[in-house]
Amino acid sequence: MTQKLKNLNKTKTKIKQCRRCGKCCQSQTLLELCTEEEKNLFKLIYKIMGKDINNTPCQYLEFRMGIAICKIYKDRPQFCRDFYCENGNE
Repeated sequence: MTQKLKNLNKTKTKIKQCRRCGKCCQSQTLLELCTEEEKNLFKLIYKIMGKDINNTPCQYLEFRMGIAICKIYKDRPQFCRDFYCENGNE
């Protein structure tokens, strides 16, 4: 887990509810939280897929009736599990 995530986890004082906005699944949000090794892997995957990593959400993000759904929620990567959204309960 990156130091940024560790610090966020330490500062949590209450559980926030997910707003299902999908912001956490945007590539820029994910890249900010990844280690350099993870960033390089993401960049390679997106390049192979022929997609712009700066403007493409996670390939497993889907919207159903305006609600963000993770298609691999039960098997999502650890940094996704550890993500702490600052937008909850606003």
